[in-house]
Amino acid sequence: MKASQKEKGKKIERNDRVIAVAVESIDHSTLKHVKEVNKNLMNELIHFFEYYNKMRNKKFNFLGLDGPDKAIRIIKKHKQK
Repeated sequence: MKASQKEKGKKIERNDRVIAVAVESIDHSTLKHVKEVNKNLMNELIHFFEYYNKMRNKKFNFLGLDGPDKAIRIIKKHKQK
């Protein structure tokens, strides 16, 4: 999930999220791409991040979705740190 957030008095920063599903998930284990996630569930996730950030005096801005290849690159990049 591509996103940015802004804290009052500070500049906008990119803060993407990786959405994953447990292999053992009964409801979602067949999902292979974020675009397969039910639209209502995706809207709930976006709303969660908006509200979570609002409670911390930050503004969350959903920018779009990328696929599993991008998520894997992000995970590998941060795993090396």
